[in-house]
Amino acid sequence: TGGVYNVGSSRSISINELARIIKTIINPKLPIVHLDPRPGDIRHSLADITRARKDLSWKPRWKIEDGLSVTVEWYRKRVLE
Repeated sequence: TGGVYNVGSSRSISINELARIIKTIINPKLPIVHLDPRPGDIRHSLADITRARKDLSWKPRWKIEDGLSVTVEWYRKRVLE
């Protein structure tokens, strides 16, 4: 169909929540280090997937935890070995 489409889960996730999920997948003992925000950092973001749903009949198939688990496993097999 052409054009640009946002894809996402249509729900917002905080950096803290994302860090906790990744930590759980990789190594629950890893510390989470908090730093001051940098100039230009985006404080809030949410993909509007309305157009992808309408034009492409697209919908999210993965929960963030599942998608990150698969991504980490792929990375471990192909990059770390």
